[in-house]
Amino acid sequence: MGALLISPSNPWLQVRDLSVTYPGAAIPAVDRVIFSVDAGEAVGILGESGCGKSTLAASLLRLLPSDATVSGSILWQGRDLMQLGTGDLRRLRGAEISFINQEPALALNPVLRVGMQIAEVLRAHLSVPDRKARACEILAEVGFDDPASVYAAYPHQLSGGQRQRIGIAQALACRPRLVIADEPTSKLDAALQSELLQLFASLRRKHGMAFLLITHDPGVLAAFAGRVLVMYAGRIVEQAGVDRLFAQPSHPYTAALTHIALETFAAVQGQLEAGRPRPATLRRFTQITAGPVAARGCRYEPRCPDRMQVCRDAEPQITVLDATSSVSCFKHVAQPPSAVDKGIR
Repeated sequence: MGALLISPSNPWLQVRDLSVTYPGAAIPAVDRVIFSVDAGEAVGILGESGCGKSTLAASLLRLLPSDATVSGSILWQGRDLMQLGTGDLRRLRGAEISFINQEPALALNPVLRVGMQIAEVLRAHLSVPDRKARACEILAEVGFDDPASVYAAYPHQLSGGQRQRIGIAQALACRPRLVIADEPTSKLDAALQSELLQLFASLRRKHGMAFLLITHDPGVLAAFAGRVLVMYAGRIVEQAGVDRLFAQPSHPYTAALTHIALETFAAVQGQLEAGRPRPATLRRFTQITAGPVAARGCRYEPRCPDRMQVCRDAEPQITVLDATSSVSCFKHVAQPPSAVDKGIR
């Protein structure tokens, strides 16, 4: 799995052979992951719950629990974040790379006005008067028509969707160059999901921000990302442009994800056209894809409809398909190795 995935020519972020292991775990939560993010690019990481997406997101800013063992390198504009001291990391977080977790509104202090909580993020970068002006500016950018009133409000005076935007405003206050968003739409209904993705797209256009959007929902990436990395059991198994990924998925796991997403979308459309309530999005996704992981060989082998003997015996390496696509699957290898070649008896 050490081969290099297709990546931008001059990336801002370069992740090389990143692995994360927790004590007692049978397999690494993140296993030799390699990818890059270019200036202003929107990259998606797609995979089901438990595949290692959130661990990967947290590892990029060294926000993992103390018992995690991490190896590899995380280069941000040439600096290895794995080697930075605590002070340098603190200055980088928020200012250059920001992190939006699944429920940013939960981080709000209920007894402080929201404007003060946004201004606090700016303490190290702006004077007191400038902090309020900048906070009101970012409140307007995230969709508030009356930023001054919202600045003076307490969290309980705002709706759930508004508090979500406040949490996002905190992450974006310093206009970071890269935003890592970990399942930011998972708790939102369809209308709020669409609004949030439009907000992210607007910020990309206005400020040239790059986004790393992590989700279990293929439809979210279809609407936002330009390039998608598919993650399974800690590994990146496919990378492709979003159009190709949906039109011509190369890995059987990707094919299952996109098929279920399109099937769900068709069902939703049918329900809406018939005037009936919308079904739960991607309920079948969790029912169909949840399954075992192989102890050796290809980790998807126990669940794969196209599995071969070699899939049980050997680990697939990365095969480059074209200038923007790669896959880790023996279906795309001209002469798959035999068990004897791998020294397996």
